[in-house]
Amino acid sequence: MLGQKNTVYVFHHIPKCGGTSLKMVLNKWFITIKDYRIGWTGMNYPEKVDIGSLRSCHCLCGHFEFDGYYLHQRYPEVFMSDRYRVITFVRDPLQIKLSLFRYEKMHNQSVAETIEERLFMLPNYLSKRFPATLDNYRDVIDRYYFVGILEEKEISLNVLASMMGKPFEPLPWLNKSYDNASGNENSEYVSQEVLTRFKEENLLDYQVYAYCREKFKRLCSCEAERSI
Repeated sequence: MLGQKNTVYVFHHIPKCGGTSLKMVLNKWFITIKDYRIGWTGMNYPEKVDIGSLRSCHCLCGHFEFDGYYLHQRYPEVFMSDRYRVITFVRDPLQIKLSLFRYEKMHNQSVAETIEERLFMLPNYLSKRFPATLDNYRDVIDRYYFVGILEEKEISLNVLASMMGKPFEPLPWLNKSYDNASGNENSEYVSQEVLTRFKEENLLDYQVYAYCREKFKRLCSCEAERSI
């Protein structure tokens, strides 16, 4: 097992899960190496990073969100060598979709006129960012060194800092498209009927999210015992 000084971290930035804010913290801890798609449309990606040349002072960051550019395709070695530790954050699937809608509207990139229309476009948005299926989502999530929960952002960041051996930094709130401190969209205008249908059509996302929360709870318990 490699020591901490040889470890290279990789941040899998899932859109609308607090990643822009987290990068501000990562910028204080590491030299961040960005590998994001250029522009809103198309597959305009920069040249691949030579991750073999990265050192423990670096952290590779990117969305890795489309087929051919998924993290396991673009940099398969990050899941094959214990030199790399992959981290990410997730969020309630409904909140992701609400945030996407408002973010697109703010930037005049909306692909839907109403929230309800946007909610039912591209089902299982979260699980497709990994990607994961009903058959393999546990195995896929288990490959990640750390999966934080946006709704528990301060606890998540505190645990992550401890695991990395870094000083705790409060999570700034950037790129926000919501109106309250919890990070949740105002969803009172989503009817119970729409919510029920959304959960049925995004069953995989909710299973992925529940499993991430379950793992995070266990991780917090382990970290608490280790600090005693």
